[in-house]
Amino acid sequence: MTIAEKIALNNDLKKLNTLFNPKYVKIFVLPNKPDCVYCLKVVMKVPTYVSKKNQSGPIPKNGIEFYIDIFNGYPKIKPRVYYGNEEWLYHVNVFNSDGHTQCTDEWNKDSDLYQIAEKTARAVVFDDNQKFKSMASSIPESWQKDMKAKGKLPTMDTAILFARNVKRTPKVV
Repeated sequence: MTIAEKIALNNDLKKLNTLFNPKYVKIFVLPNKPDCVYCLKVVMKVPTYVSKKNQSGPIPKNGIEFYIDIFNGYPKIKPRVYYGNEEWLYHVNVFNSDGHTQCTDEWNKDSDLYQIAEKTARAVVFDDNQKFKSMASSIPESWQKDMKAKGKLPTMDTAILFARNVKRTPKVV
């Protein structure tokens, strides 16, 4: 990593630590993998819906973990957000394939770690204004539309999820 990349990453990590209400979200630094310069585990203690390896969703649950791998070359290279193979978010923005990666939109020169974490957290509580035009998986589509129409989504008020009034990150066009 260049000095500029290290500074950008350190600034983004500091900013990330101010994003969430610690009552609901904890962020842990994991040992680095060979291809990562930083690996994070985000533990959210919030109502959500999951799928599991041997049981398809939606399964109500009070909590989920996701991971963020930050690669050499950040912020030019987009981090990867994923859930793993045992349990993952039952959501149209999660690819239904090995690793269950979260779709986090396009990455550009103004994107940062904070935006990815904020978008993923909103997806976890289903407060992400899903338009259903560009989905990673169509499997949860009808369930998600039905739950939203019934007023059962989002699963919690994001005003208490975030540490302060966090404005929704606009979609990259």
